[in-house]
Amino acid sequence: MTRFAWVVVAAVTLARVIAAFTLPLTGDEAYYWEWSRRPAFGYVDHPPMVAWTIAAFAWIAHMPGFVRLGSVLCGAIAAVALGAATVELTGSRVAGAVSALALTLAPLATVAFIIPSPDGPYLMFWSLALLCAARAFRRDRLGDWILLGLAVGGVLLSRVLGFALLFGLLAYSLAGPQRATWRRGMPVMLATAFVVTLPFLIWNAQHDWVTFTFALLHRHEEKREFSTANVLMGQIVAYSPGIWAAAIVCALRPRNALLAWTALPQFLLVMLLSAFERVEISWVFGFFVSLCAMLGVAYVALSDRARTTWTWIAGAPATLLLIILFVFIFAPAATYHLV
Repeated sequence: MTRFAWVVVAAVTLARVIAAFTLPLTGDEAYYWEWSRRPAFGYVDHPPMVAWTIAAFAWIAHMPGFVRLGSVLCGAIAAVALGAATVELTGSRVAGAVSALALTLAPLATVAFIIPSPDGPYLMFWSLALLCAARAFRRDRLGDWILLGLAVGGVLLSRVLGFALLFGLLAYSLAGPQRATWRRGMPVMLATAFVVTLPFLIWNAQHDWVTFTFALLHRHEEKREFSTANVLMGQIVAYSPGIWAAAIVCALRPRNALLAWTALPQFLLVMLLSAFERVEISWVFGFFVSLCAMLGVAYVALSDRARTTWTWIAGAPATLLLIILFVFIFAPAATYHLV
């Protein structure tokens, strides 16, 4: 299972690379590319990480592939980091492979790891934060706390809703034996994250906190068109029905408190917002990353028969949707005519 899972991760990553260098840029991609040509510590729509990610490679050549290369690498790093985080929590390589595979097979994740958008670096830093948190809370080493602060800072510089991860880590650290980490580790993490995000905060303070007000109040000022039930249905399709069902089962009965605290606050916040304004299915991306780790944790505790059943339930629909997605990516005109 472990080798097969990583072969699939590598194959999907390769397909993303080919797609990145094949397709022309869309309007949103060109929009973010324009950001990267004017580096700043903040922008109206989002924090600056998406622009910095594009700028890291776009200078090589004026080709769509180099504009997207940062997002593709974010996907590879996210899968490896999430797998390592799950191994750290369980001691099982199988659990790590299952977590990485679940993230890789989700159709919306492939979109995020091809199209340059805030979601690519956001998912990468969230995965890295889970890895660093698993190590820091277990080992309580100064270096791990600093790395956790850097990863959390990266999350906050990618999406405004990344503050849900910070809230979850704080809540987890106040429960049970984790309270001891406040004598050294957590203050170091918070200080590091603050230093990383300080330029972004200063930029916003100089621009009337426009990134926060736009993200939380003005992004969807038009009349709400979708109910909370519609939002859930959209998530089920975007993340694959089988993986989503398995993940929700794990969320209802979490086997790891760290993963539960890093997942559920964001999901509850987005569902609450959906009652008042139109929300996007990508807003729970961080929640989904933690759920993928939960899948790995739960998988190794199942019997062989249950593993086989859940592998088919979760894997088959995701694989089919991913194949359809890549067919559309590589042959959009033929797919359109066929439909």
